[in-house]
Amino acid sequence: MYAALQTIDRIGPVLPGVIERLRGMRVVHADAAGVVGGLKELMERIGKMEGEVQNWEAGVGRVEASKAEVQGRVLGVAEKVEEVVKGLETRVSQLPQ
Repeated sequence: MYAALQTIDRIGPVLPGVIERLRGMRVVHADAAGVVGGLKELMERIGKMEGEVQNWEAGVGRVEASKAEVQGRVLGVAEKVEEVVKGLETRVSQLPQ
């Protein structure tokens, strides 16, 4: 014990500052742990949102494909109606007056 007394006397003046820094570091480490937890939660949310965006993009793609298909059908029907109307006009024009 007497041998350690000389070492204790030498580091005695520095100890209050070291202890205060350790207390400050405890707060910093606790805050860092909170940030890590929040970051982990944020990354999970982003992952879920990415999945939702992919689902929306797939849905929009299906709607656009359906729209193009319906548009093609409508144009086909319009052409047939136009042919029928022209045929009727021709037949009406050939009727005796």
